[in-house]
Amino acid sequence: MGTAAGMAPAPLGNVEAEGSRCADSGHRQRERRNRQDDHGGDPGPRLGHAGQRILLVDSDTQGQAGRALGLRPLAGLAEVIAGRLAAAQALTQARPGLQLLAGGEGLALAKREISRRDVGSEWVIAEALEPLAGAFDWAIVDTGPGWDVLTVNAIFACNAVLAPVSLELLALMGLADFARGLEKVQRYHQAPLRWVLPTFADRRRRQTGELLEQLRAHYGDRVCA
Repeated sequence: MGTAAGMAPAPLGNVEAEGSRCADSGHRQRERRNRQDDHGGDPGPRLGHAGQRILLVDSDTQGQAGRALGLRPLAGLAEVIAGRLAAAQALTQARPGLQLLAGGEGLALAKREISRRDVGSEWVIAEALEPLAGAFDWAIVDTGPGWDVLTVNAIFACNAVLAPVSLELLALMGLADFARGLEKVQRYHQAPLRWVLPTFADRRRRQTGELLEQLRAHYGDRVCA
């Protein structure tokens, strides 16, 4: 499945993530990967252009959000978690109205540090972002494609989740696994799967329509298509 994205509101944002019925927002990824706009589908630039103050947090060790925006930040989320920088000092201006808290290889070490915590390990990212409360209208937390301590932390920092999924059988199976993991998290923190965003749709292929129908059968009106 690609990435799962969450959104938190006002304090960190507002929750959304997706504007009109997934119309926007988009973890995103509203077509983050379908590529329907100049920003690769990332909702951050679109919301920023709409006059909103957006914080895009990349919790992926690959740091793809910064690359997608054409940036190579020198600091980001890893430095904030480690206490080397305050959250405000680690931000990078990406676009008008859009600030990036970058991911990258440094998060690999942060994962180990988080795993060693005896108490509250799932709240590390939320705590790192807390000083930014009130500074943004929306906070979008982008995650890596797997399920690990960073993914769990991202979910605990948000109040809603948008999951992009390519229209391939294995990707749909991965989404089902992710949804089951998310259900377990709901016992401790409410961040429901609110949007499922199909990507890499090729309408010329019959399989595309079949897989889209499977998504709708399982996730109903949460499917943004």
